[in-house]
Amino acid sequence: MIPLEKYTQPTLAEIRRMKTHGQKRVRAIVEVFHHVHQIASGGHTMEQLVHQLCSPRVAHARHWTDQRLQGSALPSVGEIREHFILPLLKQIEIDGTERLVLLARYRLGLDGPEMSVRDVSRRMGLTRARVYQMLDIINDILMIRWPDGRRMVHELCDRLASLAGTEAEFADLSQFFAAVELFYPRRRRLAMIVPPTPARK
Repeated sequence: MIPLEKYTQPTLAEIRRMKTHGQKRVRAIVEVFHHVHQIASGGHTMEQLVHQLCSPRVAHARHWTDQRLQGSALPSVGEIREHFILPLLKQIEIDGTERLVLLARYRLGLDGPEMSVRDVSRRMGLTRARVYQMLDIINDILMIRWPDGRRMVHELCDRLASLAGTEAEFADLSQFFAAVELFYPRRRRLAMIVPPTPARK
């Protein structure tokens, strides 16, 4: 992760001329500085600063997750999409590419049945290894944007699973569980397809 101080001295024009700094990255940098200025001028505590130094989309998903951790009602399918899945997909589109979002939508079944990695690779014309690599990029983006997200969303998974008492309620939560595994997997996917190193003779 690039330290923010790298961008404190150069002008905006100089940042735009930096290698690998296209329109999306420059926009993200400007957005971060804008939020830092807003938060720092608001008289917040250090803890509040840490919690608020994230994009509006991630902040929205984080707030929803925090509220759900404190509540006792199960969220609806529509609520899960509106307040958790779609904001994070928008962040992935901003920081990554539209193809990453398309991959995520296929995997989550937002526009049809959920698709396996094999089906996605065929649909997108990619190798399975490339699909796993792209899934890891999705995780990388969110680990940078929402570092404590893994802990929070997996805690929420456990809480919602304990609250669901019927098969129908579990079915309504299935897309949330799938989204958590997509955004914050318990292990890196690329490791699943890398063959073990043969033993030396």
